[in-house]
Amino acid sequence: MADKTTERDDPYLSLRFAVDLGIPGVKLGFTKVSGLTMEFGVVEVKEVTGLNLSWQLPDRGKVGPVTLERGLTNSQALYYWFESCQANFVSGGGKPNAQGQRSQFPRTTVTVMLFGKGSSPEKPAYSWVLHDAWPTKFVGGDLDSSSGNVVVESLELAVEGIDRLYFPNTMKPTGNIPSRFQGQMIGA
Repeated sequence: MADKTTERDDPYLSLRFAVDLGIPGVKLGFTKVSGLTMEFGVVEVKEVTGLNLSWQLPDRGKVGPVTLERGLTNSQALYYWFESCQANFVSGGGKPNAQGQRSQFPRTTVTVMLFGKGSSPEKPAYSWVLHDAWPTKFVGGDLDSSSGNVVVESLELAVEGIDRLYFPNTMKPTGNIPSRFQGQMIGA
């Protein structure tokens, strides 16, 4: 028989989340976030000594793309962000100059926060930090006169990197935290 004093480690519900676009004055709600992925490619190296051996080695890593979806409202923030990126790209924005510095291409740090039981917007259980995010695709939504569904707009983001952080005040740690994140955790 199970000990009743043992605390269960229940999984988090995917419906308790918020997104901060990192754009001052813009607060939007989203219905779905997808593509929070990080992966390495695999390179197969074959032995040339005639022993028919091979090894698999990691190749370059890649992240995303991340897609944000929301019901269409009067807010034009996602479209304007996409449009400003497009205008800057056409005018040469975002390309590195001779010193390797990027011009004023509208990249931002997007934060996706997941809330657990007992956590609040000030103290999420997990956060995914999307570095140097910028929109690559805007979808205005599907219109269908035979359905009564909500029109959903989406924005696909290219990101330079994703960090996943957890916050020990709202959950028990289940692994080692890289030292570069130690100072970024709430309550650490």
